[in-house]
Amino acid sequence: MKEKNKHMTTTETLPKNFLVRRPSMDDARDVYELISACDIAEYGSPDLTEEELRSEWSSPTLNIETDVWIVLSPENQVVGYAEVGHREHTRIFIFTRVHPDYRNQGIGSYLLRLSEARALQHIPEAPPDARVTLNHWTSSLNEEAQQVLEQEGFTRIRTHWRMEID
Repeated sequence: MKEKNKHMTTTETLPKNFLVRRPSMDDARDVYELISACDIAEYGSPDLTEEELRSEWSSPTLNIETDVWIVLSPENQVVGYAEVGHREHTRIFIFTRVHPDYRNQGIGSYLLRLSEARALQHIPEAPPDARVTLNHWTSSLNEEAQQVLEQEGFTRIRTHWRMEID
């Protein structure tokens, strides 16, 4: 996996009166709205439809009861999201999102911790000689997320471009 920086600060809990739980299909609309708010803040438009999210949650490769979390604000608004996926238990992918209005409160770090713990559970399932990697995607426009990942010991190794055809 990755080596932790010994001097980093850690977030072991959520801010007061915030709640983390597993989502159900009834939460798909609210999660879609969270992801859309993040996409709009970074790119100006959403990159995912609610139907695509529901389809992903229904996929046999993702179990929302073990691989997905949402964070609720004190007002019961979905403000954080994390998902862990994998390919043959060797390429593990983490996707986290925090609503722009709730960034810099430790929610992203908390979700990253949950995701890393789930990722560790995949290692015994990987072939004994396999190289297991932990991957996280974030936008180059989301400096807060980049800082959290760097503080947590992640290193940028690849850049992808998002392109549109006019």
